[in-house]
Amino acid sequence: YSSTFKMPRRVVRKPTGSKAGFLGISRYDFDSLLSPGIILLKFGRGGSPHERLFVISGDMRYLSWNAGWFCRKLGKLCTVDLERVVRIMPGQTTPQFQRWAHIYGDAKENSLSIVYTDTDGKEKTLDITTPTYDLYNLFFHGLQELVDKLHELSASYSQDV
Repeated sequence: YSSTFKMPRRVVRKPTGSKAGFLGISRYDFDSLLSPGIILLKFGRGGSPHERLFVISGDMRYLSWNAGWFCRKLGKLCTVDLERVVRIMPGQTTPQFQRWAHIYGDAKENSLSIVYTDTDGKEKTLDITTPTYDLYNLFFHGLQELVDKLHELSASYSQDV
């Protein structure tokens, strides 16, 4: 072996393309959310909390997951249009979280609620808990940034028309 030989190193998280991706947001932070997605605990209106794989679409506009096979949606793909998000609330303040506070109450700092309007104009919430506080920070602040950018784009588009 020569003294100049170096073992090849595997790059764990390499940024894709330029630092500023679609919407001017760094895709580097969202690589883990885009392609493989992340498994989060989802609290629904009925039944018990369950793990779901959440994925942000490639155009960074939709958050999607598959419904369970034993619910009325029968495994269909569910999506939230991030442009329709009204606010993202930290903690466990919604009724869905309150029903399970006696079991999952310790996860308040890892929980968030995404409040959005559906196609009928009604406000709905998507209540989720992340496994770690670091993942919560990435998900909460990343989604907040995405939503803000989408709202800015929507407002500038409507002013141009």
